[in-house]
Amino acid sequence: MSDSKKIHYYFVDEAGDLTLFDRRGRNMVGKQGVSNYFFVGVANIKDPHKANEDLERLRKDLLNDPYFSGVPSMQLNGNKTALMFHAKNDLQEVRREVFK
Repeated sequence: MSDSKKIHYYFVDEAGDLTLFDRRGRNMVGKQGVSNYFFVGVANIKDPHKANEDLERLRKDLLNDPYFSGVPSMQLNGNKTALMFHAKNDLQEVRREVFK
């Protein structure tokens, strides 16, 4: 396949809070309660279907690991890590496994 016909899959995510102004239009940057940082990350995934399969397999393996049995975010009724990885809900140990 020529380079002009290659398909590229980009996944974009943000972290932080983009609140710059309050409801009256006053600048909130640097004030208490407003994030000091805002990040945008991009991942170029060559095979998103394989990546999804790998992540689903990992999630199922972690759900079956007795180490995580008492963790609230790993309970199916919690609608968090048990259903989908999300760094703000995941334990450090879970994030480490995802990055591996």
